[in-house]
Amino acid sequence: MSLDLIVMDMDDTVYLERDYVKSGFQAVDRWIRERVGVDGFLEFAWSQFEQGARGDIFDRALKQMTLSDAFDIQELVERYRQHTPEIWLTEDSVNFLEGLEKRVPLALITDGPPTSQRNKVLALGLGQYLDETVITFEHDESWHKPNADSFVHLQKRFRASSHGCIYIGDNPVKDFRAPVALGWQTLRIRRPGGLHYELDSSIDQLEMLPGRSWLDERL
Repeated sequence: MSLDLIVMDMDDTVYLERDYVKSGFQAVDRWIRERVGVDGFLEFAWSQFEQGARGDIFDRALKQMTLSDAFDIQELVERYRQHTPEIWLTEDSVNFLEGLEKRVPLALITDGPPTSQRNKVLALGLGQYLDETVITFEHDESWHKPNADSFVHLQKRFRASSHGCIYIGDNPVKDFRAPVALGWQTLRIRRPGGLHYELDSSIDQLEMLPGRSWLDERL
């Protein structure tokens, strides 16, 4: 079976998203110290993240630091989203990307705030490997996962057959519904430390743990 197109996710697929979260907390921590000379944001925010808190960590941290009146939460969110992240491709991702050697078109589909996602692409050096980058939040909701428009766009753009497309992602809740419906092959990267590591795969997803190689078998 020929392979016409490879499409991949980014967060927790080619790097660990927790590294981005910590990098963002560090940027906010530096900013708070510069503004009001108070330490402790990074330590508290990271401990909350490690304990499973999501969505209100900034609120909790400012309350803990008695700084709720000193900062607007949106200021911190924007500082987090706009920072230049200190993140790196995992070793297995580098091996995959370099081994591909442009033999097959490679595209990226990623959800999330455009500024954050663009900064991640730059920090990871993905531009040298990608033929197209789709930041779904730059489009209407029909492009956001688990919807299909971003996948349909790439299949048409590269004139690929359904059975010749493969999608590589990590999140079984939203990553694979559209490509499976379109008849694509799918591959789940279940990365230790990933935010969705504990979630079970569906029967539609071939599962690959990091460190194993499937590239030569598919090309």
